[in-house]
Amino acid sequence: MEMLIAMTIMVLIFSMALPFFRAQTRTVTDFGGRLDAQQNARFAFNTIDREIRVAGVGALDQQPMLVQADSLAVTFNADLISRDSGDASAIYYNPNVAAALTTSLPLSRQITLPRSSTLYPLQDYLSRGQPSFAETVSFWVSTDSTSGRSDVFVLWRRVNDGPPRLVAKNIILGAGIAPIFRYFRLDADTLVEIPRTSLPIYHVSVHGGAADTGRLSWVDSVRVVRMSFTGLYNDPKLGDVTRKVEGSVRLLNIGLQAVGTCGDVPIGVTLAGAVVAAVPTVSPAHVDLTWAASTDQAFGEKDVERYVLFKRRAGQPLWGDPFVSIPATTATYSYSDTQINSGDTWEYSLAAQDCTPANSALSSWASGVIP
Repeated sequence: MEMLIAMTIMVLIFSMALPFFRAQTRTVTDFGGRLDAQQNARFAFNTIDREIRVAGVGALDQQPMLVQADSLAVTFNADLISRDSGDASAIYYNPNVAAALTTSLPLSRQITLPRSSTLYPLQDYLSRGQPSFAETVSFWVSTDSTSGRSDVFVLWRRVNDGPPRLVAKNIILGAGIAPIFRYFRLDADTLVEIPRTSLPIYHVSVHGGAADTGRLSWVDSVRVVRMSFTGLYNDPKLGDVTRKVEGSVRLLNIGLQAVGTCGDVPIGVTLAGAVVAAVPTVSPAHVDLTWAASTDQAFGEKDVERYVLFKRRAGQPLWGDPFVSIPATTATYSYSDTQINSGDTWEYSLAAQDCTPANSALSSWASGVIP
């Protein structure tokens, strides 16, 4: 009899406790699901934030810092990882990383930028014949084919032409949800958002080159990237529950003054043809030399510091030392050589010199006999 009473009391206690335990379990599960959604969005944001803020580190002057600006994708150049312990510009050191993922992407391994048909790069980025240490890093989202929904996305990361790596899942996009990436550029000392209708923008030309103008040059003026990630959790009772993580990242290196790389030999200049007029005259005898700036002065490597002029008497085999040096400051140059006499025969040569210093190939012009 006592056993029956005890068992009855225990059944009653368990009957009353079971709903409580079920409610507790459901609460923990729901909280864990919401926390997963929050943590997933936070992890996606932090991963990109950690890397994009150093965009441009280790990049050459002619190498774009921000390559692609898209509402669902971003691509930039940075020296993130190196297997060389002596690489002072690298953010991380990893001796086990593949060598192909630690230098700039060569033209021979050209890739298609995410969510586009645009090819990159269109040239090799070299310094002293060696590739730049800044690799190309891409982040983008694509539809999650395993979810069965068109508004659920996954975040990917790729370095150079390496395999894409999954960063985060259950990223939701749709009506009323902010785009993943928004871009703010500097316009007359004011940050102005680039309209979504103007995106995407690609920087595939030489940085600072002739094609780097107009709307396509806006990526050079981007100073802030605004990121928004919304994580998804499907609550059995409430349905979709979302958690958003949003914030802005300053691109600290974009906009800094470019300095010379002192890398490849400068592109030469011309002392002949229509570009230069070298005219011997009398009263007193002198030779007027003119030339246009080297391409590497204002574009390309931007490392031309001066122009050096050589001269020799006609028929001599060597040029010897330059007789004058002119600072590289303008688009066109002229020099009048008065250290000559009537009846002399001189030949002139010109070279562009960078900060190595290294000279371009010499360009010659034979003066003939001075009247």
